[in-house]
Amino acid sequence: MGAVTLTQVRANRSPFPVDLLSECESALLLYCAAFYGRNDCVWVEEAGLENVTAVDVDSEKLAVMRAIYPDTWKFVHADAYTYRGGTHDLVSADVFSNQSDRALGMLDHWCGMARKFVTIAVWKEPTVEIPAGWKRRDLMFRSSFLGGCYWYILERQ
Repeated sequence: MGAVTLTQVRANRSPFPVDLLSECESALLLYCAAFYGRNDCVWVEEAGLENVTAVDVDSEKLAVMRAIYPDTWKFVHADAYTYRGGTHDLVSADVFSNQSDRALGMLDHWCGMARKFVTIAVWKEPTVEIPAGWKRRDLMFRSSFLGGCYWYILERQ
């Protein structure tokens, strides 16, 4: 396979709650590099958001992403669990299946960095306490991987 292109990434993308993006001017995309952003980054790019920060521990894949996504985007090599990078309208945590419970345990952290919305990849309807000032907006089907993957969507009240 040659160089990765945005067209290739888009061809394999999963559904994302794109209706949120019309209300956003900025996004923080966490755990985004494994599939070059096919689960959330491609949708954010297509919506035209320019103030975007993508964070992942995979520096090689981040370098590939830097070449195919807008020049205005920032790519940060860091652990998303400890990353502190200001606030954004949308915070998306596209975690692997074995990280879902840990990510849900950090809802206060994610909501603290989000002005409007938080999306987290989950494998079932979570039974977690939602931080004060936030509400569950939706549980959106994303893929049938491992019996079903969803976006758990929170919205600031």
